Amino acid sequence: MQKHTIVNKSTPLKFVIVTMDTHLVSATERANFQLLKDLPGLELKIHAASAYTRDAKLLQECLDDIASADIILNTMLFIEDHFLPVLDALRARREHCDAMISAMSASEVVTLTRIGSFDM
Repeated sequence: MQKHTIVNKSTPLKFVIVTMDTHLVSATERANFQLLKDLPGLELKIHAASAYTRDAKLLQECLDDIASADIILNTMLFIEDHFLPVLDALRARREHCDAMISAMSASEVVTLTRIGSFDM
């Protein structure tokens, strides 16, 4: 398992957010713009279930990003139609990423939380 420590500002770090809908998109874009000034190696992606459940291409992009993410934040994935399409990918990535944080989601998603020695 590859662990990332930001030794210098250009260390690559892929942070992926998977959430219910597009409510976090504008805030994420603003945060990404600001963070890139200090962390040019940051790649911040957000995927909304309300979009990927209607578009196979968007779902595949989400699954691909999960498969290569260093840190994954899952939020508000409590509707089966939203979390079931990504659940296997999250399970597969859990032990290979630096951290997976899940909040306000179905128990199947929340129990995937793992941060350092904390393991749900």
